[in-house]
Amino acid sequence: MTFWKPTKTKKKEPRPPDSGQAVPARKKIHHSSPVVFEAKMLAIEAVNCGADRQDIAKILGINPSTISNWLKLYRDEGIKGLCRKPSSKVLRKQCTELEKRIIAHRTENPDHGVRCIRDELRSKEGLAVSAEKVRQTVNAAGVGNPPPVPHKRPPQVRRFERPVPNALWQTDIFTFNLKRMYKVYLIGIIDDHSRYLVGWGLYRQQTADAVMEVVKGAI
Repeated sequence: MTFWKPTKTKKKEPRPPDSGQAVPARKKIHHSSPVVFEAKMLAIEAVNCGADRQDIAKILGINPSTISNWLKLYRDEGIKGLCRKPSSKVLRKQCTELEKRIIAHRTENPDHGVRCIRDELRSKEGLAVSAEKVRQTVNAAGVGNPPPVPHKRPPQVRRFERPVPNALWQTDIFTFNLKRMYKVYLIGIIDDHSRYLVGWGLYRQQTADAVMEVVKGAI
């Protein structure tokens, strides 16, 4: 046998008296998802190459002013300015401890690269860190790899020229299209000393027979 139990009804708050004026609707705040570091660098590189900020912002789904902020941070602070900064004290403490572990690992194993350190921290200590974060940390601490020393190349011959005419002939084939027609091949032979065009010919096809015909005519 079952018994009916009355359900509890929620008390409704009394509505304010109608003043006859329109009440503005509450605005919904939309928080955009964070943009990864690589996308920021690509956006800055694109702007420096002449791309439109409006187009880049539309692709990333952000405001064009955000890209302007990235550019300012990159000019003032470099790559470090584009990294996300922790907002709470707990996160800042965690980041500091992570940086200490990275520096300690690098000091104990100076031959380990940034990717090796990243993999070691993940597998042995369960710390998720990117290779770029490891690189920034070791460079900021002064325990990164020194920049490579450029080696001076021996003097190289940039150009050459035969001392007398007809000591060397050079052959080349140029291709161009006649407007609304077909391709044409210009076979030319030039003397290396005088730069004189000793033979040339126009052909519909580039074949060995065509080249030999130009060579025989030049001789």
